[in-house]
Amino acid sequence: MNNRRLYQLLLFIGLFLLIGAAVEGVGIALEPYHSGSDYTFAGNYNDGQITITSPGTYYLTENLTTSSSDYAIAIESPDVIIDGNKLNITGPGDGSGIQISKNGVHSAVTNVNNISEFDTGIYSFADNVTISDSQVSNNTRYGIRSLGNHSTVIGNVVS
Repeated sequence: MNNRRLYQLLLFIGLFLLIGAAVEGVGIALEPYHSGSDYTFAGNYNDGQITITSPGTYYLTENLTTSSSDYAIAIESPDVIIDGNKLNITGPGDGSGIQISKNGVHSAVTNVNNISEFDTGIYSFADNVTISDSQVSNNTRYGIRSLGNHSTVIGNVVS
């Protein structure tokens, strides 16, 4: 096994362990109207937009709907895990459901029941991102678009 494959395998195992911890309730619940150094939640779950600016494991507590034409959730920090908690993210017909900036290296998105009604469901610009076990449907342009290097997209349903 070459070093690159070994690195990818170790990264995947590490993310899997972190995701497992999130499923057991470890992490930070994304709370409406929060504004801190870790994340900002503008609005609420009925019409909100979340920007994550610090590493950590974060999870949804309700279905998220946004009217923003930019994104519903933006990851702007490295080492972030978003656990969708088997909930939905719904948009206004444009923008991205989850957008991962170039700064979002070594991040992961998992366990989202459905991301729908955006231009792009999940749009990643970062390297070494894992997108797993999520459903993305009814978006106008792309379901999942990953422009970064060495990323893993596995176990998703895209339609």
